Amino acid sequence: MKKLAIVLLIIFLLSGCSPANRSKQGLSWGGSVAETPTVSLSPQTLKPGDAISVSGENNCFSLRSLDFLDENNGWVIRERTDSRNLERKSQLLQTRDGGMHWAEIGSDGNTLDEVKFVDSHEGWAISQAGQVETNPGPVQYSVMQTMDGGATWNVQWQGQQTSASGLGLWFQDAAHGFALVADTLLATQNGGREWTKVSFGAGDFIPQSMSFTDAQTGGVAGVNGQQNVLTVLHTSDGGKSWQRQFQKSNSGSGIMGIIGLDFVDARTGWFLTSDLDTRNGDLYHTDDGGSNWKKINQIKCVRPTPTSLHFISPKVGWIPLDVGAEPIDGGLTYTRDGGKSFQVVGRSGAGDPDGTQKITSARDVDFISGEQGWAIGLSISMSNGDYLIRTKDGGNTWDQVYPKLMPTKDISIVDGQNGYGLTTLSDFGALLYTSDGGSSWQILKSFAQKYRPDKLSFIDAKTGWMLASPVATNRTVVLHTSDGGGTWAELSSFSTYLETDYFRFFDANNGIAIDGGIDGGFYRTKDGGQTWDFTPREIPENGINQFAFRSPIEGWEICNPGNYKTPYDIAVSSMTDGTAWQAPIGIRPGAWSYALTFLSGQKAMLLAEEPPFNQDSRMELLVTADAGKTWEPHPLPEGINGFSIVLLQNQLPMQFAGDLHGWILTAYGLLVTQDGGKTWTWK
Repeated sequence: MKKLAIVLLIIFLLSGCSPANRSKQGLSWGGSVAETPTVSLSPQTLKPGDAISVSGENNCFSLRSLDFLDENNGWVIRERTDSRNLERKSQLLQTRDGGMHWAEIGSDGNTLDEVKFVDSHEGWAISQAGQVETNPGPVQYSVMQTMDGGATWNVQWQGQQTSASGLGLWFQDAAHGFALVADTLLATQNGGREWTKVSFGAGDFIPQSMSFTDAQTGGVAGVNGQQNVLTVLHTSDGGKSWQRQFQKSNSGSGIMGIIGLDFVDARTGWFLTSDLDTRNGDLYHTDDGGSNWKKINQIKCVRPTPTSLHFISPKVGWIPLDVGAEPIDGGLTYTRDGGKSFQVVGRSGAGDPDGTQKITSARDVDFISGEQGWAIGLSISMSNGDYLIRTKDGGNTWDQVYPKLMPTKDISIVDGQNGYGLTTLSDFGALLYTSDGGSSWQILKSFAQKYRPDKLSFIDAKTGWMLASPVATNRTVVLHTSDGGGTWAELSSFSTYLETDYFRFFDANNGIAIDGGIDGGFYRTKDGGQTWDFTPREIPENGINQFAFRSPIEGWEICNPGNYKTPYDIAVSSMTDGTAWQAPIGIRPGAWSYALTFLSGQKAMLLAEEPPFNQDSRMELLVTADAGKTWEPHPLPEGINGFSIVLLQNQLPMQFAGDLHGWILTAYGLLVTQDGGKTWTWK
């Protein structure tokens, strides 16, 4: 059932279907879900008819073009894409303390692709007015200069290109530099007041990567128009003349390319190829300025895909690997023998024996020395956005510096200020803690390479439980802490892996775990998690594996009366005895549910989308104060929908501590309310 719901959600996200009008036979709408004793409610600020406000920004962005001058001063481009019109907006970020804090510089009016600075004030950028991927016509590119650290930009060169083959900037000083703009290489000797198009004299040649060691000496690597011939060219006179140093033809039908060309001095360099026929790339090395190139390694070039090549010295170099859409081996790799062998950061032998970091996917890296460096990491399937990490010890350990640490998998709120979370972008085994209502988080412990954390439940600031899977096994264990997450003991183990849809402890003894797998059901404990009783699950009609329980035997499940044929209704089925589900009661036609939680007494809250799976859909909170007899809708602002906060997840963790303090963990950050849901803030 769970897998079917996710698959159908993906289908509807891709198709952008809209709800159909139809009759609701055999289903009542707006009736009572479950009768519960009347309990006095704390004061609420969310009144009938109120709209909801959301402040701050989420983490739905990508990062590109790292550029650091020294250990403190650096820039990176942050890019957001509007899910409704696919418009790209780039924002330049600047740090003056090595990445611990970032400031937005200038406006987001320019679409920036590359930046390069020669000091804290003067720099250059490549900007494009469109995207080749979505617009097959010519793209307008600009080379721009800033004299105030990126706050304002002046256009120095513009031109149309039909290729997005390669983009890059290199400057020796404020006067001498090169700009690779798609299929054009530009050179300047006066800080960009004049840019000269470089002629390669090589006929059919499209540059894809460049590397210079001074204003006179460097190389360019690229392909022909059919992308079946690789060529490396070299210049020693600033690009006035070029000599061909290497050429390779592909007799097959696959496309070849250059992933990166990199020289650390006038004699020592490397370039990495890609070949879709073999799905491998060849790493070549020269120690005589390119007169002779020797293949020294073969690297897989398709899933994971190398994204760039960055050498620090003749021995040490880095290759980021993008794993794409699946959690396969990849991440950030490095060599300490000049490229003959590579290791992966966060795995055995990678200088991090405890496995406290596991960078699963990466795009870019920038080192200013053998010790100091930064890298852009990508979450699996890009489901949580990009993040920036820093090392101060040559890559042995890394710390996430942007965005700030935040849970990505599960949360457990204790009260308005204290709470716990699972995993962060740079560590999928992390346990996090907040004492300021989710504004900041610290990693208490990493379970990487020992457990894969799944679900979390705390009943107070000290006592909590976790469902996790030991690495290299296919089972689930129960872990317990009584000191606020500092130490954990393994209490019990299930014989199989639980596809856990719901996990909660209600007090020190009683808890429930719901397995949504084919042979799943209800696991209940009365002794604090040491033993568990199993009850086969009696699935309510068209249940979609979204639950909320107020005790081990009393709870609700969201249902879909359309039976997945026309899945655009929300209904609720209730359980009062731990065994039988009552007939579902319809509460919202033409919508889809993403989260459900109980507050106090007869109060509950549901996060819905209407109409669902549509670029123009809108989220709303449905609130009941009478155990589900009536529901009051409260719309969220435009632009917040499944595309902007959910991203193919079947359920979002939503929890309240009392009636005022609530959290919703989305794919792109944490939403927090302190007034019962009327105002929310991205943390």
